[in-house]
Amino acid sequence: MHFILVIIGIGLLIGLLFRSKGDSLLDTIQSGCGILFVLIVLIILFFIFF
Repeated sequence: MHFILVIIGIGLLIGLLFRSKGDSLLDTIQSGCGILFVLIVLIILFFIFF
C-alpha cells in the first residue's frame, strides 16, 4: 500500500514539472506517471544493452 502511494506521489511531483495550464490533478498525475514509466523502461534498456 505504501509503495503505491509513493509511486503516485513521485508521479505527482514529476507531473508538476511538466504541467500544462488548466490541467486537473488527475492529468498531472497521469503525465507524471507516464514520464516515470518511460524513464524506468529506458534505464532497464540501458542496463540490458550496455
